[in-house]
Amino acid sequence: MPMIIASVMAALFLLLQQPIQHVVFIMMKTEPSVWAFAADYYDIRIWGAPFALLNYCILGWLIGASNVKKLSVFTTLHEPIKHCIRFCFKFII
Repeated sequence: MPMIIASVMAALFLLLQQPIQHVVFIMMKTEPSVWAFAADYYDIRIWGAPFALLNYCILGWLIGASNVKKLSVFTTLHEPIKHCIRFCFKFII
């Protein structure tokens, strides 16, 4: 059930990313010079939100199942994989 909720929330984040961005930037009263940089940053970070939600589900499930060995392997491999993906998106694509 948590994976389904995370997937639905992720889909909503991606479908509503522009309205969310617009409302948040208006609420923050950003200046036009800052808006462009913040919009670029937001556009990058919003695509990471679904993976963060699914990551929380996996970590919660592993903790709840008292599966410490898999939890430590998952968290140990998570960071290098994340950095490799960031490198690929930044320099290769």
